Amino acid sequence: MAVGIILLVGIVLALTIVRTEKTYKGSESHEEEKGDDDEVAAKGPHGGRFLSDGDFQIELTIYERGVPPQFRAYAYEKGKQIDPSEVHLTVALHRLGGQVDEIGFQKEGDFLRGDKTIEEPHSFDVKVAAERKGRTHRWEYSQVEGRVEMSPEAAKAAGIEIGTAGPVRMKTVLDLPGEIGLNQNKVAHVVPRLSGVVTEVRKNLGEKVKKGELIAVTREPRIGGSENGVHRIGAPF
Repeated sequence: MAVGIILLVGIVLALTIVRTEKTYKGSESHEEEKGDDDEVAAKGPHGGRFLSDGDFQIELTIYERGVPPQFRAYAYEKGKQIDPSEVHLTVALHRLGGQVDEIGFQKEGDFLRGDKTIEEPHSFDVKVAAERKGRTHRWEYSQVEGRVEMSPEAAKAAGIEIGTAGPVRMKTVLDLPGEIGLNQNKVAHVVPRLSGVVTEVRKNLGEKVKKGELIAVTREPRIGGSENGVHRIGAPF
């Protein structure tokens, strides 16, 4: 009976948690749909940002399928697509650091194509101006991508400093493991023509020697003609 009661309590708690989760998610989704236009941008039929001014609309999208990133714009009146040649469109991208990219448009099919590649990062403030039938429509919005905002206190605590890039003399250094050795084309190996035990070495490897200078002494009792089996080896050149 005790086990049955525990199982029953567990099932009731699980159902309560599931219902609470569903209610929370539904509420969250509802709030997002009711958010400000600046936070939740309207999407057009082509998946771009939908900008409206009365009965006139512009859908602005960044297209990069098989081509460098470029703006494509579609024009609408009362939600119905119109001939893009009726619209004169310009877009200004205000980037961090003060750089401004001015982009013009020309008709291509049923849309207007930007005349410049949109360089990375795609993070900027956008100002749009569209002229049609003697009237100018303007919009502004921000596109944030790969941007991190930090307070001055947080940047200071993290040791981050901001400065202006300037000219500098670059020096490229390539570290490679290596070994310093003698030039083998200028090294002569002196090999004795007899066997024996080296009893004395007068020169070290790499030292310079003169012709006839004593290098080493060997001893071999069985060598005929040598005094007490001692043979002196000198430099041959």
